[in-house]
Amino acid sequence: MRSKEKNKRELLTDKAAEHTVKLILKCQEAFSNRLYSLTGKWKKQQQRIFLFAVCVVMGSLSVVAILQPFYTKKSNSQLSLGSISMPKNIEDKFEKGRPKNRLQVTGKNNSDTKPDFGTDTTQIRSNLFDSLLRLKKI
Repeated sequence: MRSKEKNKRELLTDKAAEHTVKLILKCQEAFSNRLYSLTGKWKKQQQRIFLFAVCVVMGSLSVVAILQPFYTKKSNSQLSLGSISMPKNIEDKFEKGRPKNRLQVTGKNNSDTKPDFGTDTTQIRSNLFDSLLRLKKI
């Protein structure tokens, strides 16, 4: 039963892929014929000039697209950067209950032992928000 359903799915997938490939080839052939009818009567010199012009236009558009973000005015920018701030309720919790050093947490240096999951994370890793407090002072 499953093999029949699997074969049907594969057949549908194959048919869809085949149809897509045929459509792409048909579009490519139509585009190729159209270009040939437009440029088939051109001389070599005209073809080279046209190719050079296309390369110059596409290259200059690429350069503009790459350099444009570097020369935009800051006032036009939708994004604005602001300073990082910590909410007052979180800041008060860290100022009140933060231990002085690692020895105060468990009474011994626990650098090679795993933390106790029953204790508060702010007591185990008291230096998590130190960087934010230092940034706030700056």
